[in-house]
Amino acid sequence: MPIEKDAVCIFTNGRQGVGFQNYFCLIKEDPFFSSWVKGFTPLIISVDKYLYATFDENYRFIPVKMMDGTSQEYMDLSESENAIFQYLCFLEVNRYEMQKGTIPKGTTLYLYNFLERLEDSIDVDELLKRATDLGFQVYCE
Repeated sequence: MPIEKDAVCIFTNGRQGVGFQNYFCLIKEDPFFSSWVKGFTPLIISVDKYLYATFDENYRFIPVKMMDGTSQEYMDLSESENAIFQYLCFLEVNRYEMQKGTIPKGTTLYLYNFLERLEDSIDVDELLKRATDLGFQVYCE
């Protein structure tokens, strides 16, 4: 599959098909998933804006604004926040699959047009560390 250089961002580990935002709503009947999801904590998109990636009632990833103990779906993400949201969804699906044993550690992760989409204030090293902590070998282009 050719990579479009002007795409917003593409994450690939050689797998194709399922959209990562909707992945968990497709497998919610999996017995491993029900135990795995109990340990899930929302993923930080932006500390300054109180934005997180979490699940809706159908286990579809959604961005939310969490303040004062309440959360509300938040769809007005900047380009940078959207890139981070998509990246976090991708990593979380792969973390799940690695814990299940269906993806081996040491898999290569290619990031195309990702870093260019991030604001200068974003800690890129921390974002990439999330992937290497999962055991990915990361290459950026």
